[in-house]
Amino acid sequence: MNVDPKLVRDIMTTTLITVSPEDDLGEAMARMADAGSHHLPVVRERTGRGEVEVVGMISDRDLRLASNSPYLWGTSAEIVDALRGLRVADVMSGEVVSIFPSATVGEAARLLLTRRIGALPVIEQELGRPFLVGIVTQSDILQHVVDVEPDTMDLALDPDEAASDGSMEPAGD
Repeated sequence: MNVDPKLVRDIMTTTLITVSPEDDLGEAMARMADAGSHHLPVVRERTGRGEVEVVGMISDRDLRLASNSPYLWGTSAEIVDALRGLRVADVMSGEVVSIFPSATVGEAARLLLTRRIGALPVIEQELGRPFLVGIVTQSDILQHVVDVEPDTMDLALDPDEAASDGSMEPAGD
């Protein structure tokens, strides 16, 4: 039985929360928290067209690293205030690795693993111009695995039963 592979468009998030490179880190942190997200596409408006281009990504890790800077100290409120002086452009990843909605979930997973990143902006081409249509994250892919193979998620081996070689096969008696 052949099953067509799931496509990125089937699992991506299409409700997009974005930031601009000029936004301060406090704003980025607030948008992430409000959205319950760990990654935000960084977009810049193309002049006069009403279109945006993805110029980077910012993650909660980027924000944590910025807030743990030895130059920032004090209470949480003081750190957030200090972050308001830094711009998204100062800490974002400017190398954008993206994917098309027609790519398979396996291709997205492979990109996330090989590039060691947690999210991919999903880009569609229209009239030769790319535009942002969604985002796919490690969590989206894990949720897909749970949805596709729910029986395997019920397996809970006792750690004492695991094989000594690290596999999940029970150790022999």
